[in-house]
Formats: sequence, structure tokens, C-alpha cells
Amino acid sequence: MLKAVAVAVALATSFSSQLTLPREPEGQGLQRKDALQLWLATTVQHSPGTSDDAAALAARWTEADFERLLPSLLFYLGMVRAEEVPRPPSCSVCKVSKVERDRLLRETRGDTSSTERELIRILPKPDRLNNLILRGAILHADAEMFFPRRSSAREAPIPAVNYFSAPTRFRNFLRAPAEIMRSVDGRYVGSETGAPHWFMARALLQFITPEPGLDANTRRWYLAVTAFLAARADFANLLPHLDATEALFPDDAVMAFDRGWQSEAHATPLMQAHARALTQAVEEKSNRTSAFLCRVTAMYCDSEGNPYGVKNERASLVDAERHFARAIKLDPGMTEAHIRLAHVRTLLGRAAEAEAALRDLPPSNDEVLTFYAALVHGNALDALNRLDEAAAAYQRALTLFPDAGSANLAMSVVQQKRGDTSSSIEFAKRATQWADRARNVDPFSRYRTGRGRALNEAWDAFYREAERTATP
Repeated sequence: MLKAVAVAVALATSFSSQLTLPREPEGQGLQRKDALQLWLATTVQHSPGTSDDAAALAARWTEADFERLLPSLLFYLGMVRAEEVPRPPSCSVCKVSKVERDRLLRETRGDTSSTERELIRILPKPDRLNNLILRGAILHADAEMFFPRRSSAREAPIPAVNYFSAPTRFRNFLRAPAEIMRSVDGRYVGSETGAPHWFMARALLQFITPEPGLDANTRRWYLAVTAFLAARADFANLLPHLDATEALFPDDAVMAFDRGWQSEAHATPLMQAHARALTQAVEEKSNRTSAFLCRVTAMYCDSEGNPYGVKNERASLVDAERHFARAIKLDPGMTEAHIRLAHVRTLLGRAAEAEAALRDLPPSNDEVLTFYAALVHGNALDALNRLDEAAAAYQRALTLFPDAGSANLAMSVVQQKRGDTSSSIEFAKRATQWADRARNVDPFSRYRTGRGRALNEAWDAFYREAERTATP
């Protein structure tokens, strides 16, 4: 779980003192006319980065609650936005947001009456729309991060409460999946409720002025959420989130790196086993192919019809190579992208190409990255049968982290190939000695989490810059 960030965000609104959190609803819940005011009160009273009462309240809202809230909320945001930006800018990423904004407004407009719209028009307005929207995105992120809803027997779900009167029919304005299938160690174990808060937050951010694709705070929020989802290995929610990130920030080097890491992770044996287990479970439950379900259900698939975007091992590695190469083109100084690109090329059978690239890495003061580079270099040299050089590379890794199981095991293998059985046994013993607490002593245990290993740093950067650049 993400630790609460101690940095406060100075995103004040003019009406924060006029709104208070209502008591929990009774019977059928709050009427629709109260939904918008409840959201506004919850948003402005939430303390960013904490599991306070406001975040706990938002965490209990259901998909039906969002369906009831969205028409009035989106009308309100669209109205304020039109006043602040009467003539939106024109750019390629601007068109992406305009299309989605127009869809949301068009699909929800019929659910508000003329009387309701008049009442919304006289509601207090924020000093700056961006401040309110960012606070809303923070609220929904904190609700999901601190109070994740689960339906498995191992994790008790947060009780669902319909705070707003249910709509007559559910139309899924957010286009969020109703449930997400889960697997553990490559075995299907059941499903859990979806995560509408991520979809809700991204819908709100479409109303950022002048456009979300031009806003640095929006970019940092997207990247921080990616770090959280990576740390949690939440690959189901990663796919729609990275799709949305790429649509808004197509030329962002960090986004390209995240795409590469995602594909690299998809190629691992564990993720391949997960994909097989989930596909088999879907087909057994429905007597339909997973490709068919991608077309007719809310299960999230990529553009090629792969459930949760998981391709086969080689296709995933090819994608990873492409994304890491693009990240390097956009930011040649991104050391970790160079290291991971070399690792992927070794896995694709091009160890000589990988080894050559690792000789001239961009400098880095990060010991973990230096450790990764030594391991990857050793692996490439081992694949080329340059065993003495491989042993020297692994020794560089062990100099940094002598108890790291990954480096000791790699050294054991290469020493066996060199014919030094005694040394191989000693390194193998060291590798197993620390197995029970490998996460604490072996940085490679966090390699699979990508930028998730720097989760708190990503959110600290978001809060720090949001506070510094908040519109007065």
C-alpha cells in the first residue's frame, strides 16, 4: 500500500467552506440532485495522499453511483470549462481529448432535465477549474489505492452502498469493465469488482484547461498512477491506463519506457501462464472464445483482441524492444531503457548486439541500475560463451550487493560452465541462503515492477509540482 504523502497540495477552491460531507444515506440513498454537491464536498475536503473520511466515503461508491453522478458532474465541468476556455487550442492531442469530452457530454446530457441544469448553473464555481479537477483525480486515486475493492475470499470487500438513486438502466458512461479476472501463480482464482475510480479520474482530467495533453500536472498524475499499478502488478488496469496515457502524451519518453516494461513483463513465464489461465477460464465459463468476449463484453483487450493485452512471449519481446528503442530516441540519457533494451535483445537471441550496446551506457548514480547493468551484461556475455568476462560482470554486481540471490545464482551457473564446481557450489549456497528475504537484499526482485520500485518518488514529484504550480 502506498504510504501517505506528507506534501499538501495547495489546490484551494472558493466554495470549500460552503460544503460539508453529508451523513451516510438511508433507504434508497441520496437523490440525484444531491449527487453533485456530495462529490464537490468530498473532493474539496479530502486531504491528498491520505486515507481520510472523504477517501473512505468515495471508495464505497458503486458503479451505479457513478452512473447517477456523471450527468450532472460532467455538465457542471463542461459549463465551467466553456467559461474559462471559450476557444480551445488546436493540436493533435487536443483533438483526442475533445473527442472524448464530446462523447461524455453527449451520452450523459439526456440524463439531466432543464430544471436540473438551471440548478447546476447557480452552484458555486471553483476559483480555477484545474484545481478542482486535480483534486477530484487525487480523490479517486486515493480511494482506489487506500481502499481497493475486492471480492475474493482472501480479501474482505468494502461494503457497497448506493449513495445516489440508481439509474433506470446502466449504460457504462465510463466504459469500465464490471469485473476483473484474477489469477495467482498462473492459476485462475476468481474475479473482483472493477476499478471505476481510475476511469472516473481519467474522465475528469479530460476537462483540464487548456487541454490535458498540454498540462504538466496531468502528465505527472498519469505517470504516478502507472507507477502504482506497476508496483501492484495490476496488469488488467495498466492496459487501459497506458492506452489513455499514450493517447494524451504520445511522444513522452517515460510513457514509452512504461510500454516497454509492460511488454517485457508480459513475456515472462509467469505472465504467459496467467494469460493462459485467464483465457481458459473465460472460455470454460462462457463456452465462447476470449476473442469473442473482447467484442461483446466489458473485458478489456488490446487493439488486436488480446485479453488484458498479453501477447505470446516472442511478440511481447518484439514489442518491448520497439518501445524501449523509442524511449531512448526520445530521451537518450534514460539509462534504464538502455539496460532493458539490451536484456530484451539477449532474450531475442541477439546477445552480441546487446553486449555492444552495454559498453557505453549513459552514466547513472543509481546503484540499483548499475547492478541491473552488470547482471544484464553478464547474461549477454554468458550467451556469447565469453565466460571469464561474464564472471567479471557478475562480480561487479556482487560488489554492490554481495547477498543478492540473482547475482550469486548467475555466478554459480557461469562458474559451473567454467569447470569450477567448488566455486559454483559456494555461490549456489549463497543464493539460497538469502532466499527467504530476497526482496530486502536483492534489487533484482524489484526489476519486474518497472517504475513501481520508485512508487513514492513518483507521487512525491506529482504532489510537489502540483503544489508549486497550482493556479492561484
